[in-house]
Amino acid sequence: MPALTLREVLALDPVRAARPELLAGEGALDRPVRWVHSSEVYEGANFLDGGELLLTNGFGLTDTGDEVRRR
Repeated sequence: MPALTLREVLALDPVRAARPELLAGEGALDRPVRWVHSSEVYEGANFLDGGELLLTNGFGLTDTGDEVRRR
């Protein structure tokens, strides 16, 4: 079974119900997601290599700038 693309993940009903907002990376929507991580700490994005999806509750992101949220 081939990996889902980020576009396909975003189209899943439970994900759409959360009304995610794409802040960056529109050109990569058709890349396959090779691994999914979950973390309470959004700074975990610093440890990703590419092709991963980081699921987080977003705590701490409301008080950060756009650049931090995009990363």
